[in-house]
Amino acid sequence: MMKRTAVRSESACWRASQFAAREKEKSARNHVYRYNAMQVEKKGVVEKFQTIQDTCLQVQESMDVVASLFERIEKFVSLFYGGIA
Repeated sequence: MMKRTAVRSESACWRASQFAAREKEKSARNHVYRYNAMQVEKKGVVEKFQTIQDTCLQVQESMDVVASLFERIEKFVSLFYGGIA
């Protein structure tokens, strides 16, 4: 009878150690997943900032083109119509 109890106890210890190892592995995987999620989030924020920056640059360039066009129109009008503009 004692041997069976000892065998069960060793088996229980083995199962407990296996369970602990699996839990530790799950915890490590979750940590890596959270780290990767943070990296993706940081990358997402940087990409959003760059997108906003590019959009602002495009708007600024477009406004520059429009201003240049109106300056040319103003020069044309002042040359031919003498001081209307």
